Formats: sequence, structure tokens, C-alpha cells
Amino acid sequence: PAQMKSLFDLIGYKDLHAGCLERFPQEPWRCLYPENYVGLISTPMLALNSFYDSSELTYTLRLDCCPGGCGDKQPTCAGHELDLFQAMREEHRQAWAPLAAKNGSGVWAPSCVAHTMAWGRWEDAAWEGPAG
Repeated sequence: PAQMKSLFDLIGYKDLHAGCLERFPQEPWRCLYPENYVGLISTPMLALNSFYDSSELTYTLRLDCCPGGCGDKQPTCAGHELDLFQAMREEHRQAWAPLAAKNGSGVWAPSCVAHTMAWGRWEDAAWEGPAG
């Protein structure tokens, strides 16, 4: 969160949802996070994000491990590192809960360790989810 806040402190918050900015005039950085603005959006929305964003693991939590080793690409997390990894999932679940509960909207959050997992795949038939 501190990275996002510092970025927007630099470039400004003017393009974020006006209703959210009115709600948090002294803390506009709160409007970067869905739990603070989803109730203000009337358009149905689908959020697509991994529960375990690799960028967040590396740059926010400063982890250089992965449960199960992620195909032997990284050391396996254990102890406090594993606790941090597991807590991130719960934090995401809580943050996305208002969107998931909103009629006509939803969240698709696979448990893959990934970043930009849908990049370039919108028209890839081999990457389709099951119907129903």
C-alpha cells in the first residue's frame, strides 16, 4: 500500500472516483483500494486478480519464496514467510468482499502466483474457463 500511496502522492489523485475523494478528503489514497469505492460504482464489474500477486509478494511483502517452491523456481516459504503469504489471501478476500457481494458484479481470483495473468489472453481459446 505504501508504494501505491507514494506514487499517487507524486502524480495526484484527481482522476480517481469523485465520490470517493469526497468521502476521504484528508486521505485520498484510500480511493486506490476497492473496499473504499466499490459501493459508489453502479456499473457491474468483474475483478480479475490472483490471490497471490507475484509483484505484491516480491515488492510489498519482500518475499523471495513460494509455498511449494512454485515449480522449483523459488525456495519454499516456511514459518513467518508462510504466515505473510497466507495473510495476503485473507486481506484480498476481505477487500474484494463488497464487490463479490454486489449484484451483477464479481471477482475471479485464482490461487496462482501470477502478475498480469490475463495479459494477452483475452482471445486465447486455450485459456478459457469452464462454462456454467
